[in-house]
Amino acid sequence: MSKIKVVFKNISWLTVSQIITSVCAFFWTIVIANYLEVEKYGIISFSTSFIGIAIVLVDFGMTTYVTREVSRKQESLRDYANLIFGLKFILSLIVLILSLGALWMWGCSKTTILVTLIFLSEMIIMSFTQFICGIFQAYENLKYQAIGGVINCILLISGVLITIFLNLGIYGIALSYVIGYVGFGTFMSTKYLKRFGWPCPYVDIKKSICIIKKSLPFGITSLFNTIYFWINTVMLSTMKGDYEAGIYKAVFNIIMVFTTLFSVYELVLFPVMSKFYVNKKELIQKSYEKSIKYLLSLSLPMCAGICIYARPIIELIYNKSYSATVVPLKISVWTVVILFLNGVTMMVLNAVNMEKRVTIIYLIGTVINVLLNLILVPKYSYNGAAYATLISVTLIFIILFLQIVRTKFRPKIALVISTVKILRSTTVMVIVLLIYEIPMWSGIIVGILIYGINFLGLGILDEQDKYIFKHLMHKEK
Repeated sequence: MSKIKVVFKNISWLTVSQIITSVCAFFWTIVIANYLEVEKYGIISFSTSFIGIAIVLVDFGMTTYVTREVSRKQESLRDYANLIFGLKFILSLIVLILSLGALWMWGCSKTTILVTLIFLSEMIIMSFTQFICGIFQAYENLKYQAIGGVINCILLISGVLITIFLNLGIYGIALSYVIGYVGFGTFMSTKYLKRFGWPCPYVDIKKSICIIKKSLPFGITSLFNTIYFWINTVMLSTMKGDYEAGIYKAVFNIIMVFTTLFSVYELVLFPVMSKFYVNKKELIQKSYEKSIKYLLSLSLPMCAGICIYARPIIELIYNKSYSATVVPLKISVWTVVILFLNGVTMMVLNAVNMEKRVTIIYLIGTVINVLLNLILVPKYSYNGAAYATLISVTLIFIILFLQIVRTKFRPKIALVISTVKILRSTTVMVIVLLIYEIPMWSGIIVGILIYGINFLGLGILDEQDKYIFKHLMHKEK
């Protein structure tokens, strides 16, 4: 099977899985937010934000590092897997103890500590599951991860519905997340054992230190990436209160539905680009240019539409107590576009062994984000947090892109021309929707038609794009 078809097959599996996951997440987000009071929803927001940071300390970037190295040299799998399974067990215990100590020192309420403890148990299961998924990614087989994601969703949403039916409250909601990942982890473990056999975990201090050093740039980048996303919710909770954190979390949940779509692209393309760096460096530039063009083509009109119809979208999803989410949604939605660009640029830099520069860039972005939150949150609350994230991710993209420009993988002028055409098509769509004040459901159809006509009319798709689509439609393997 050709590389294009392998990539398309993996993207197809993950896309279907992600659509199902996004629909389910959309549903359980509405249900949980409306079932819990805003303050209790703020506790859930704090706990998920907390474990989002804690999980990085359990992994230290080892999953990303091993995915890259095994994709280049598959016979090295057993050595990496046996060492990291043992190392992750020890790190999980250390992070669990440190997390409980931190929660106690911060003076968190009993409910917050118990809920976070439940989520910490999910975090440990999640860490091992994601490592197994990373191994399958290295082998360019993402079918099982896609199926496991659906299993997670089904179990989670079932747990949420049972919690509401039995009125188990915030603890039942937290346990539902754990049950979901237990199912996901069990499924992935079964597939791993069937293909690779039983691991033989061990701990070797010298080897552990060596692999942590090599993985650390990925881990630190992931930590900073997580912080500049989740720190907003934590800071809102501590500086303003659980209500404000709940409002921002409600917006963030909508944004995450769309940003998770990029994770499909990243999971599939990262091992491919890592291989290209070894034997086909010239394909990295082409892959990067195509990625930017395709992601912009999808994200720009989508985000413009969400910004225009922010109020009816909020009214459709949440009850009246979440009406304050309209403005932060209009601000935050533009982070989706920048995050897509950040993600693909970071992916290329990591694939070509420039992960240390990526780490420094995300350190700068995280510091800027924290400082902006300290300045903006006290005065502008959740709107300030939204602006802080948008500004910081934009600065990160600028610096990341400058790194690409300095390498032989820099994009050609044709990408700039395509970007201008995409902006023009999106602008025409926005002008028509605003001038004629078209209602949301009709506006979706009209917007797609207007954007599509302009997109095709301006010739944004070149001959290479047409060849790729024709190749995918060809039935030969």
